[in-house]
Amino acid sequence: FYKNVMMVLSIYWFNVYSGWSGTKLSLEVGYQMYNALFTAFPIVWISLVDKDVVDDLSRRIPQLYHLGIRRAYFGGWPTLRWILEAVYESLFITFGTVWGLEYLAPNGESPGLYMVGATTFTLAVIVPNLKLLLWSWQTSRWQALFILLELVLWYVCCVISSAIGTSSATPSFVRSMVIGWFGLWENIQATGAFWLLLVLLTTATLLPQLFFIAAERAWRPELRDLAMEAAYYKQPMEGIEDYVRTRSATRRTRATR
Repeated sequence: FYKNVMMVLSIYWFNVYSGWSGTKLSLEVGYQMYNALFTAFPIVWISLVDKDVVDDLSRRIPQLYHLGIRRAYFGGWPTLRWILEAVYESLFITFGTVWGLEYLAPNGESPGLYMVGATTFTLAVIVPNLKLLLWSWQTSRWQALFILLELVLWYVCCVISSAIGTSSATPSFVRSMVIGWFGLWENIQATGAFWLLLVLLTTATLLPQLFFIAAERAWRPELRDLAMEAAYYKQPMEGIEDYVRTRSATRRTRATR
């Protein structure tokens, strides 16, 4: 749900900025295929193969399952946090694009509606795909390939939409899906500010979250984080098991007082 909130809010903020004009901001086909094509494959891959610790360690330390029992990943606070991140990211993407592209179109003018829309939607594809790297426990070549595939699919969609444009040979239904895009992608690629914004706004939205995750794991580690670190550095697990037994005994003692 997070990426949909972020994508929809980027449209909402632009409507606020434009006085509720109601004009379509980006490609209709982009909106229709956002979940099914442009952000799907990395999520499916991570859902199927990503895990924090190996199976043997999960059996040795069953307390690792307490995070699920405590609803650490699915509850009121995690849901609110993801929504707040979506709001923050959508604000950065929308207003960073609008103000960042001002007077920087190819001929020195401010960009048109569809150039702003193409930039914001490109960022709405890049940011959630890269954000998965922050929340996945393992990284692999396959994960990187799936993320790259999503970006390539969006790029190909933009090239085709820009080429189709308003050609009379194109069916009216298809033309309605690419309104305003005739020759647009070529102009966007020739604009250096577009590429600069992709780097700056992606960094501005994801870097604070990277620092937050790193700080939380360094100064407020869960048992899972300790087990992962011990496994990564090939340390004996007896220390983790002793720590778990000691902590459990301490909690039982406090409960009986």
